[in-house]
Amino acid sequence: MTVGDIATVVAAIAALVTVLYARQTVRESRTGRREASDDYRELMAEQRVANDMAQANAAAEMSDRSQALYTEITLQRMTQFERIGDLLVRVVRARTRPVEPFHARLRRRKGGVTSP
Repeated sequence: MTVGDIATVVAAIAALVTVLYARQTVRESRTGRREASDDYRELMAEQRVANDMAQANAAAEMSDRSQALYTEITLQRMTQFERIGDLLVRVVRARTRPVEPFHARLRRRKGGVTSP
């Protein structure tokens, strides 16, 4: 064996080690990318679940607010109807009460003002 043959064998062994190291690096890189991809998918699934829950909570809150507004409007209308009823009662009572002449009211208030 000559020095050239030994150098060729050493170079071949070095090339083989380099190729094996490169393959190992590629495998590790693929594994890392796969893990990162799986982590990303898991994170996105969690985000979807959180988003769905937030949408459901928002819809429930809007429904509650809508119901509260409907109840408030109903109560306001009932109050308005009560006031209208009270006014109608006052109008009917005023209409059925005998009308007293103006000068008679003055006499009653001021203690005997005479009419002209």
